[in-house]
Amino acid sequence: MILGILQFDLHIHDAESLKDKRRVVLSVKDRLHREHMVAVAEVAHQETLNLARLGLAMVGSDGKHVGQTLDRIVAKLRAIPDAELGDVSRQVLHASQMDWEDVDPEAEARDDASLADEMLARASELAAELAGESANRSPAEHLHDQHVPAPVDLPPIPPTRHGAHRTARSSSVSNPESPR
Repeated sequence: MILGILQFDLHIHDAESLKDKRRVVLSVKDRLHREHMVAVAEVAHQETLNLARLGLAMVGSDGKHVGQTLDRIVAKLRAIPDAELGDVSRQVLHASQMDWEDVDPEAEARDDASLADEMLARASELAAELAGESANRSPAEHLHDQHVPAPVDLPPIPPTRHGAHRTARSSSVSNPESPR
């Protein structure tokens, strides 16, 4: 597994508001994602009007391909008309270089047990609350809590001939089942 990481600054010249800046940043993010299938996010300077720092990541199985893709992305960033490319930092990491944490099965089991205990305790609290409220309420109050609408008396719908609900335009199409 190869991980390609790119961090870069964009100097946005004509941004008069954060909305203008975000328009440029969103356009760059969408284009890079669409054309290179990379993940892109604004990682710093979110409230600075004319500067954006973005982070980009991609995963692949061929280091040469990942490196070439990052190079093509940098070339595209240099050609953006609405912004100037500033500082660029690039890394290509191989899985053997990454510090992977070994999953401790005992710690994971403790976390699972703790989460299960919390969920059971909360479920018991809710059941007790509902049981306490149920004892003092009538069936009508229970229905009210379930947001069941009150019955409404509607006038009866008059019977119609088969197909009478169709519009004039659709009535020009013949129906083989209807009498002529």
